[in-house]
Amino acid sequence: MGRTLTLLVAATAMAFFCATMVVVTTMGVDAADVATPVEAETFDVKPTGTKVVTDATLYSGSKALQFSNGTAVATERVNFASSGDVVLTARATQKGGSPTLRVSVNGTFEAPAQAITNSGAPKAYTFDVNAPSGGVTLGVKAANTKSRRYPFLDIVSFPASGGATDTTPPETSITSGPSGSVSGTTATFDFTSNESGSTFQCQLLPLESAPTNCTSPKAYSGLTAGTEYTFYVWAKDASGNTDASPATRTFTPSGDGGDTDTDGDGVLDATDQCPTQPGPASNNGCPLQSSASAVLVGTGDISSSGTMDDQTGDLVRAELPPNGGAWGVFTTGDNAYPDGTYENYQVYDASWGSFRSSTRPVYGNHDYFGSSTAVGADQYWNEGPDPTPVRVSNAASFYAYDVGDSNWRAIVLNSASTEGPVGNQAPSCAADSPQMTFLMNELNTTKNTVLFWHHARFSASSDHPTSQGATGCSKTFFDVAHDNGADLVMEGHSHLYERYDSRDKTGTKVAAGLTSIVCGTGGNSFDTLQSLPSPTPDLAFTNAWGICKLTLDTNNARVDYLPAPGSPGTDSATVAVRP
Repeated sequence: MGRTLTLLVAATAMAFFCATMVVVTTMGVDAADVATPVEAETFDVKPTGTKVVTDATLYSGSKALQFSNGTAVATERVNFASSGDVVLTARATQKGGSPTLRVSVNGTFEAPAQAITNSGAPKAYTFDVNAPSGGVTLGVKAANTKSRRYPFLDIVSFPASGGATDTTPPETSITSGPSGSVSGTTATFDFTSNESGSTFQCQLLPLESAPTNCTSPKAYSGLTAGTEYTFYVWAKDASGNTDASPATRTFTPSGDGGDTDTDGDGVLDATDQCPTQPGPASNNGCPLQSSASAVLVGTGDISSSGTMDDQTGDLVRAELPPNGGAWGVFTTGDNAYPDGTYENYQVYDASWGSFRSSTRPVYGNHDYFGSSTAVGADQYWNEGPDPTPVRVSNAASFYAYDVGDSNWRAIVLNSASTEGPVGNQAPSCAADSPQMTFLMNELNTTKNTVLFWHHARFSASSDHPTSQGATGCSKTFFDVAHDNGADLVMEGHSHLYERYDSRDKTGTKVAAGLTSIVCGTGGNSFDTLQSLPSPTPDLAFTNAWGICKLTLDTNNARVDYLPAPGSPGTDSATVAVRP
């Protein structure tokens, strides 16, 4: 069936400086042209229930739209020059069946749903919708979805007799400036678009009367001290679609160099108590030590082919807003079994992904695909619209953060280089390595410190006993933390719960020693306990799924073990900060 597919593109002019006008552009694709697909990740979605995922080897443009429920509808407005059908290129994860997809035309679903049965590369599914000529709103909806069973829509295309051009306008963000780059009467801005190949227009009011073409970075000099300026920037894609509204930044130069904001937190250095540490302006510049408490929840050894990670994920959600008051989520490593591939992390995402943007992960040995790199984990933690708040990569899988407004500093380390898998490319923990230099610098703080890494220094597990932790990074980290006044250590690797109160570097219980908790009960499997472990934990149990809750107060940390429904084992202990 021959037809031409045409899209109408409306560009709204800049209403803040001139009257609104609408420009209409028509673009056509001849019947002789190859069909032009529309990337599904650019569709509008209402209500919630989708997310953009990234996989350069699987998807066109490296991205696809994942449906996680049966209520979300992804829509796109197109103009058909003549009646035509729609082809969805999609794939799905399969667990106890296959999810389905349907296509609507102007809100009506007439073509039968089709099961998405391929779990490998995306393939084409043709929907005989006979869309009428003229303006048409296409919709895509999923069904038969559940945990570990959801479809991924890659592209929407049309028979070879027609094509389409995406009409979704790009979005622009100002990535830096003027914060951190206003000096005297000079301001510099960096900006980017969510579509590659975009061009930009900039305007600085009241200096410029109309927008002009520009590139990033855009600098202005000779500004007037004491005058309030507003910077506007729009993106335009290759088809002429323009931002519906600009990205903006307002600032007032002081002219004396005192308006520099080194850490970019919105508080000028002249009045910032901590000019090199980003923090909320309401706290006068940085997260200062205070009497406020903060709560972290999490565990390790989480996701495989079972369903217990759903229960531990539910426990975490119950502690986070709006259900609870927890500030954030930690993991103690081995987040996605068996290899930490991107596909393994999609299983993790089904149970723990809803709070990924609040999660600060640890990398464990099972997060290394093929015993070498952590590429799947890197991709997962950094993709999409809601990446983890600390952008993690294998090379930089050690980092630190202030825990809310409390006087606690969290330090995340990578213990895998010496303790498995053999030949992996985890960062070294050797003396003078970047990771150890980082650790020593972070321990030089007036804040209380809680450290997270994967391999347990002390453990009563028969599978991962203390003898395994007596060498390598876990010992190195514990010794350095002990000698430099750290207050609490959280680990995984052993699939059980253990508490070792106030220990010296050999594991002997001493006054003012360092306490460590093993929390590896996220959902994968259970380890067995030794009958006569050395050292002996103050508390240990296995065969229980659950999470650990850390309530970080001024002078202590309260550790609570929260079991999943039907799981045995509980604990509540208070760990005093060390002198």
